[in-house]
Amino acid sequence: MHARTQDYNTALTLELRDIADVLARGIDAGLQGAENRIWHAHPM
Repeated sequence: MHARTQDYNTALTLELRDIADVLARGIDAGLQGAENRIWHAHPM
């Protein structure tokens, strides 16, 4: 997981963090090599 995405996820509540971590791993697996951006304070 990209460091900025991890920082964003860490700042979430535990319940939301669990969901965000699953989503981030799935996105990373499906979009290997894609750029990671933060847009309006949310990972894209």
